[in-house]
Amino acid sequence: MARAARRRSRDGTLASSGGTWQSRRMASKSPAAGGVLIAIGAIVGAFAGLFLGEPSKGLLLGLGAGAGMATAVWLIDRRR
Repeated sequence: MARAARRRSRDGTLASSGGTWQSRRMASKSPAAGGVLIAIGAIVGAFAGLFLGEPSKGLLLGLGAGAGMATAVWLIDRRR
């Protein structure tokens, strides 16, 4: 059985061909993360609904509020 020849990578890279992901620069700005607002909204909504006797309704309202805030963060971040 013949062994396949292994290509050696260029110095300083993991890949052997040019134009790989390593040659691209990352974006200079870091995007804002709004996903945590969805999670916090769901948790706070569920607890608020629990105290009001409607945990499912509170969860859904919290998810909606969190999704709305995350969308607002995304729209604001998109303009930067």
